[in-house]
Amino acid sequence: MALHMVGDTGGVQDPTPQQLVANGLEQDAGVAGDYGVPAFFYHLGDAIHFDGEARECFPQFYQLYEHYPNPILAIPGNHDGDRYDRGRPVNAESPLAPFVRNFCAAAGVHTDKAREATRTAIPLARHAPQRQQAHGQGAGRRHEGVRAAAGHGVRRPRP
Repeated sequence: MALHMVGDTGGVQDPTPQQLVANGLEQDAGVAGDYGVPAFFYHLGDAIHFDGEARECFPQFYQLYEHYPNPILAIPGNHDGDRYDRGRPVNAESPLAPFVRNFCAAAGVHTDKAREATRTAIPLARHAPQRQQAHGQGAGRRHEGVRAAAGHGVRRPRP
């Protein structure tokens, strides 16, 4: 099975480097290697820097991955649930509330944080679609370029 795997994607100061990664993942999503095409994108955490603030979900996640065609699954990182900056509370919500709403939804709902992006919140129980592997049932990994695993609702095709 092939998949994409990336973490620490929250682009606070300059989203350009992360946009380049997102564009590369999008282009690579349909490219078959020895183990087929990537089945999903597994986000390894720290999707929203610095303090997991809900207002940052759109510019740091939804906007960047709006056109990624495969499901996205995610686990939280330390920044996704951060509540304090130098000992002072900066996030009035429960530390992981924005992450849970946007990455662990009961269904693929469109949250207000997604704004005009058509990608929905990640359904917690959603599984990546079954894909045929090019060479049997082996569980291999591709290391060409950037790869990851994830499961994020639907997306709008790039114009």
